[in-house]
Amino acid sequence: MRKVLGLVFTLTVSVLLIPARSAAQTDTLKPPRGEAAPVMAPRIDTTISRDSVKKELTETGIASWYGKKFEGRKTSSGELFRPDSMTAAHKTLPFGTLVRVTNLKNDSVIVVKITDRLPKSSTRCIDLSSGAAKKLNFLRAGITPVKLEIIGTAPINKPKKSVVPAKK
Repeated sequence: MRKVLGLVFTLTVSVLLIPARSAAQTDTLKPPRGEAAPVMAPRIDTTISRDSVKKELTETGIASWYGKKFEGRKTSSGELFRPDSMTAAHKTLPFGTLVRVTNLKNDSVIVVKITDRLPKSSTRCIDLSSGAAKKLNFLRAGITPVKLEIIGTAPINKPKKSVVPAKK
């Protein structure tokens, strides 16, 4: 009888100690009861649709250029990059958007078509083809302050097959 009572006592004490142990071993990353876990903000795509492009949209910032290294490669829109073309890369404007670019240092003006993407982390507002940079007279400087004005849209010319020229 003593053994049975001793066993019951031991089991009762063990059962009572289990919640105390598990409370001490809880994951510290879990929020305490009654508090909601922090919610991550949803990722929002900031790319503007072609239908929502407004003609009055303007932007000022720094432009740079890219050229021969990317010749013949597909841009983000699917078009092949040609350094002498009047094209550009922008963070959010839809592909095919026509943009009037004004060099604020010398008042040169050109129109380019958006065919590529800038990284979201870029500090520049636009990257122009070397041909566009030449017309705006900032090839040697590498960068220049610009004003961008949306003036319309143009079709995207996707090639059937990408042809990358052989390196010389």
